[in-house]
Amino acid sequence: MVRSPSLMLGYIVRGQVEKIKTKEGWFATGDTGFIDANGFLSITGRIKDNFKNSFGQYVSPIRIEKKLELEIGVERSIVIGFQRPFTSTIILPDFEFLQSWAEAQNVHWTAPEYMVHNPDVIKYYQSIIDEINKKAQVHERILGFALVADEWTADSGLLTSTLKLRREAISERYEKVIREVYN
Repeated sequence: MVRSPSLMLGYIVRGQVEKIKTKEGWFATGDTGFIDANGFLSITGRIKDNFKNSFGQYVSPIRIEKKLELEIGVERSIVIGFQRPFTSTIILPDFEFLQSWAEAQNVHWTAPEYMVHNPDVIKYYQSIIDEINKKAQVHERILGFALVADEWTADSGLLTSTLKLRREAISERYEKVIREVYN
C-alpha cells in the first residue's frame, strides 16, 4: 500500500471518478515487498501470484522463480503448489548452455526433447534446486521438478507480450507433466 499527496484520486469510469484510495488515503498496489536495512523498498512480486499450499502456507512463486532463473542453465521456470502437498517447478533449460555443459561433461548431446530426460542433466538441475532449497523456508522448498523442451514465447501463448508467465496457460499445457511430478 502507498500513500502520497500526489497520488491520483481515481479512475474516470463513465464520467464518474471511481475512487481507488481508502478513507485514510492509502492505495492498494497489489505488490509484495520489503524495506531493507538501508530503507530501500524492494518489490518482490504480486499478491495475486502467491498461492496457498494444501497445508495453508503461503508461497511466493515469483521469488523462487527469480532465484532459479539466476542460475546458469535455467532459461525460465514456473513454481507450482496451489493446494498441493509440496512446492514444485517446471524448468525450461537454457539449451545453448546445456549443450556446452554436456560436451564438457562427456554427456552425449541429442535433441532437447530427449536431453530433458537424461539422468545426468536431471542430476545437474537437482543440484541447482538443492542449493536453492538450503536457503528456503521449509514450505517453499522445491521437492519435485520437471524439465521441458518447448519454447516459452508470446507466440506460443505461454508468455505475455511483456514476457511475463501466463501461469494458467502453462499449467494447462503441462497438466500431464505436473501430475507426474506429484505422483
